[in-house]
Amino acid sequence: KAVKQLVAAHIAKDAPAPAHGHEHKEEHEVHWTYSGATGPEHWGDLKKEFSAAHGTSQSPIDIVTSNVQEASFLKPIHFHYNPNSEFEVRNNGHTLLVNVTTAKGQPENVMTIGMSHFKLLQFHFHAKSEHTVDGDPSPMELHLVHELVEHHGEGSEVAHKPAKADAHGSSEEPKKLAVIGVMIEQLDEDAEEHPHSDFIRKVWRVLPSVKEETSKTGPGVMLFDMQPEKLLPPEGHRSYYRYHGSLTTPPCTESVMWTVLEKPVFYSKEQIENFKELPFFNKIGGKNNRPVQPLHARYVLRYQDRSHGGSAGSGSKTDSHSDSSVSGSKDGSHEKPAASSPKDGSHGKPAVVSGSKDGSHEKPAASSPK
Repeated sequence: KAVKQLVAAHIAKDAPAPAHGHEHKEEHEVHWTYSGATGPEHWGDLKKEFSAAHGTSQSPIDIVTSNVQEASFLKPIHFHYNPNSEFEVRNNGHTLLVNVTTAKGQPENVMTIGMSHFKLLQFHFHAKSEHTVDGDPSPMELHLVHELVEHHGEGSEVAHKPAKADAHGSSEEPKKLAVIGVMIEQLDEDAEEHPHSDFIRKVWRVLPSVKEETSKTGPGVMLFDMQPEKLLPPEGHRSYYRYHGSLTTPPCTESVMWTVLEKPVFYSKEQIENFKELPFFNKIGGKNNRPVQPLHARYVLRYQDRSHGGSAGSGSKTDSHSDSSVSGSKDGSHEKPAASSPKDGSHGKPAVVSGSKDGSHEKPAASSPK
């Protein structure tokens, strides 16, 4: 991927974008999990490069709605995603990671925040959700990891912290990441169809092929003619919370702009269970969500989407954008092995700036995260 040093814990140079909470295995790999002596409480002590885990701007957090500050200066996020994108589905040992690319000559998948443009690198999943709202988790959470590709001036909505020396003593500033967090709720059992669950079914089709961890040098499973925007709540229902935080997996670098969408998407009970039944869960503690971290001196901003008025429904057919299928199979996707080496990373977290109008940044991991 065109990511040279993605947010610590998300991307290694020239490696595929990593997903939150996952880092690529290295020659002298330090094994980290979600329980026991290698669990979240000990990440910062496992390796000096993970020391940021002891920082004061860590993610995820509990979003206490009574303490959130309404921010009229925040603007809607614009998603310019290519409906003919290519997904490479990988099991990185900590989550299901999907690298997102487009064919040569095709438009990139770009998200615009203020005057800054971010390219979508990958998305991945956590169960239960990592962020909570007023103490309540969702069954799952989706993270879409983006890398800053354009930034115009000091006055833009996304500001960045000055570069600091990293764990290796380098003063080179890490890549700026912006991560979109989407809560996943369970679809009402009497609702037979739903655009979100219909679309994710195209990805879940390949679960039998990625039950085992994908080789770092081998290909994942490819899906073609995919529209990443179908992973999101419908346009007009994209109110969000913004804060400055970190990667949620080692190295837990504190340079991520977090945007957690207020409205959820809906998957079926079976789809949620299918994810939680992937074999890697048994090796990392039965879960892949880091506990919420103290907010400390940070604050959380809120943008209210008023473009369509009203509120998104709760799992009904009318609660989301239509999911028109694309060419190919019945579900609109083509599956086949990837020809190129995968990008085995994990969460790319958004680079969020604390105290800035935008709320926060996420930096890429120096090693491929899981």
